[in-house]
Amino acid sequence: MQNFVPAFIEEQRKAGVGQGKFSATVLFVDVSGFTSLTEMAFKLGDAGAELMSRELTRIFDPMVNAVHDRGGFIANFMGDAFTAVFPEEEGSTARATEAANEIVKWFDEHGTSKTRHGELAFGVKIGADHGEIEWGIPYDSELNARDWYFRGKAVDGAASAEHGAERGTIKLSEALEQRAAKKEKPGKAKVTQAVHDRDALLEFFHSQVIDAGERAELRHVVSLFLRFDGVKDHATIEKVFHTLLVAAKRHGGTINKIDFGDKGFTALVFFGAPVATENAEAAAVGFAQSLPTLGLGDIKGVKVSAGIDAGLVYSGLLGGERRNEWTCIGDAVNTSARLMTAAEPGQTLTSSRVSKASEKRWEFQDKGTRILKGKAKEEQVFQPSGMRGRVRGFVYRNPMLGRDKELAELISFIDPIYGKEPKFAGVMRLLGEPGLGKTRLVAAVRAKLEEKGEPFHWITMPCDGVHRSGWNAVSTWLRSWFGIAESASQEDKRKAIESHYAQFENNEKVPEGTRSELKRTLSFAADLVDCHWDESPFAKLDDPKLRHENRIIAVKELLRALAHTAPTVLEVEDTHWIDASTAAWLTAMTRNIANLPLAILATSRFTDDGSKPELQIAQDTELKDFELKPIEGDEFTQAMAKALLGGNSELDAEACKLISGKAKGNPFFTEQLILHLHETGELEAVKAPETADETTKRRSRLRMKSTDTARLPGSLSSLVTARIDRLSPEVRETVKHASILGVRFLSRVLGELLKRSGKVSRSLEELLIESEKEGVLIPAERAEENEGDAAT
Repeated sequence: MQNFVPAFIEEQRKAGVGQGKFSATVLFVDVSGFTSLTEMAFKLGDAGAELMSRELTRIFDPMVNAVHDRGGFIANFMGDAFTAVFPEEEGSTARATEAANEIVKWFDEHGTSKTRHGELAFGVKIGADHGEIEWGIPYDSELNARDWYFRGKAVDGAASAEHGAERGTIKLSEALEQRAAKKEKPGKAKVTQAVHDRDALLEFFHSQVIDAGERAELRHVVSLFLRFDGVKDHATIEKVFHTLLVAAKRHGGTINKIDFGDKGFTALVFFGAPVATENAEAAAVGFAQSLPTLGLGDIKGVKVSAGIDAGLVYSGLLGGERRNEWTCIGDAVNTSARLMTAAEPGQTLTSSRVSKASEKRWEFQDKGTRILKGKAKEEQVFQPSGMRGRVRGFVYRNPMLGRDKELAELISFIDPIYGKEPKFAGVMRLLGEPGLGKTRLVAAVRAKLEEKGEPFHWITMPCDGVHRSGWNAVSTWLRSWFGIAESASQEDKRKAIESHYAQFENNEKVPEGTRSELKRTLSFAADLVDCHWDESPFAKLDDPKLRHENRIIAVKELLRALAHTAPTVLEVEDTHWIDASTAAWLTAMTRNIANLPLAILATSRFTDDGSKPELQIAQDTELKDFELKPIEGDEFTQAMAKALLGGNSELDAEACKLISGKAKGNPFFTEQLILHLHETGELEAVKAPETADETTKRRSRLRMKSTDTARLPGSLSSLVTARIDRLSPEVRETVKHASILGVRFLSRVLGELLKRSGKVSRSLEELLIESEKEGVLIPAERAEENEGDAAT
């Protein structure tokens, strides 16, 4: 049951009270032993999630009961720790110490857990203090969202006392020792209960968190930990909370909590849970980097520090039956907290895992290595230095393989813009599933054009699955072309824009009509990068429809001007995510430009049902679809291994067959599997026989240590998880149980499992039909006549 909100907070919300103070005894309870639990669980795959869920409930339920039975409540959980509050009344301090003693006693008697996978040993230590507590319920009326916090002397004192406690002990502050010396009687307490009403929960949590229910799973998640220095009052907390909400709306991410504790005022945000996010690492960096420009920079004296890491975590409920929360637990969360602590005010630090995964969108400075608490080895640390210039493109580390024929066809498509009488080449759309190399192939086209040595413009407009608000793709390109940083002032933005437009003023290659329109519509293009000034044509025009039409004209004329100065290629990336305004502009852009030296390359995935997404272009323009296919065969796998691991590397037959079979001709998946197996030591070198010739001895022949490659790399896993998350809850439950049964299973066995789960109401036949339609379960008889079977 989801008992996420303390009853005290819900009572205040209902009463319309937003903040206050009271005296209380506070316990800070810290549990040790989680590292061994997560390490064991992560080795077990999906079964590990069940182990985590079971052990967490076993550990936390008695502690939650000890607090609630004595009139206290859990203010906040924080990973393997929580803060318990006992509001001052007769006997409250005695009851708090009773609860603490009961918790320590429970761990003495039940702290060791013997599982069939090994023994787990848990411990606890507790800090306690008494004093004044401030509480508040930040509320954002614009986005209709709330959160809560507790802070003050007693909260800080309990956390401080815990730091001085030994395992299995309770450390009281001086103030509490004096109070406890009075030996007050505990008396009878009012038993407390957290809130689990859905309508009340929706006031505080995103529906995705609530809909996750009691689902426990292991997921690839990006953890963003934020610390806000200089926050002194409730009004400032509300401003910070509003900024977090705006950032989440723009960049995605689930705000797990805000909290005051031993690290100060912090916030924890997850990307990839409870619903998977593609490009989660880049989204998390964007979230952190955008905070100063989304309002935080206007709050006097407040600075934010951030830490970001990514990896496999447990995602699910933490706590007991009477009070719990949805959260993520794992090394990635802990490391993000350590990175946040190491960051200077105003600085964001990331792990190499995050910088590597988001380097296509962000540039990073290597900040060297740091020793982080809880880490045996030094951690390489990076700092985002700015969004990568999309016009400049991204340089791939590894060569493109197996796409020579497709590359030649795309070059042929672009040729008309270089003819004696240059003309519009049209629109070519590359279609393919994730990982087939659409973006890589387009990058190779650009490289070929650069080899010609002739001037050309390359414009990239990236559509984004997270930022699908109006004009996002166009705005991203404009910011890059103008060279405008998100933190730039209005004056600096205007200067940069006018400087770029100045190149067209006296350029006779650009038709006079286009130059005139550029001058008239400059302020409308400026609006797309959030640049405004008084008395501009944009400011004087109030009609939203006319503003929209003039934005379309402004961007079209700008591209027209560029194409008149040099042949131009427009790359519209990931058009399956295209926002409505960019789509409307693209339709207008392709109208009446027959003699313009412009070629448009679009990339897109198919929809989940396998159909082609809609892409609206002008009626007089032909849309040419070019479908990328997998590159199958062991030759391609061997070539990829040589490119990644060195020219002398060669996979043995078994390793090559395993990788080819798992990747199924998908270049990105092939690359990720080879790197994953190599980095984890699953690929080992085979020593050549002494009798072998010198050529054979120089060759590095690689074999698999084991044929069990249970878990996919995180970057691949997130793509698969994102697909599953889009399924309806009951189909998702069907897939979950099917995956437990294996690659092939009997339908009737799956039906029995679903019946026992109690989480589906639809018939098995109906669920199988929908699963087949979504392409996640396939009847085995397609491969061979074997009635009654299905395959995942």
